[in-house]
Amino acid sequence: MIGSALPGIALDPTLVHTVHQRTGGNPLFVLALVDHWKTTSAVVLQADGWRAVADFDELGKGVPESLTAMIHQKMDTLSPEEQLLLEAASVAGREFVASVLAPGLGWTEDDAELRCANLARQEHLSATRVCSNGRVDASPRDSVSFTHSTAKRCMNVCRRAGAHACIA
Repeated sequence: MIGSALPGIALDPTLVHTVHQRTGGNPLFVLALVDHWKTTSAVVLQADGWRAVADFDELGKGVPESLTAMIHQKMDTLSPEEQLLLEAASVAGREFVASVLAPGLGWTEDDAELRCANLARQEHLSATRVCSNGRVDASPRDSVSFTHSTAKRCMNVCRRAGAHACIA
């Protein structure tokens, strides 16, 4: 997808990793990120194709306004409990065991696992393994990965502090 959005760009593994890490592989987010790079001249069109002007690691640091708006819009469709879970997950780290969030949220482990599985089905979370009954397998070796790390950056400071308090 990067190659078609930026014809001629060298598909360096660091660039591919940066794009995947920032977007979770979501095609809309990939295009929003690439458009942001074009707008901010982080990539420039030359005679032989697109070239990155900024360091690949630097390319992944900015959050395009259009991407922030998309994430907010997607999060606004969630119930307050789902939003709270997603915010707690975002501060717990890219990978976490669902049951770890339960005590801070005042939920049972089963409830946290079921809600994580539901968010995974809605593609807000990416489950590394979901059992046939739809529950997230939360054994110590399995985890749920937060796919849109930008959601954490979109939270205001007070909400982020509250989410940290939930999992502390």
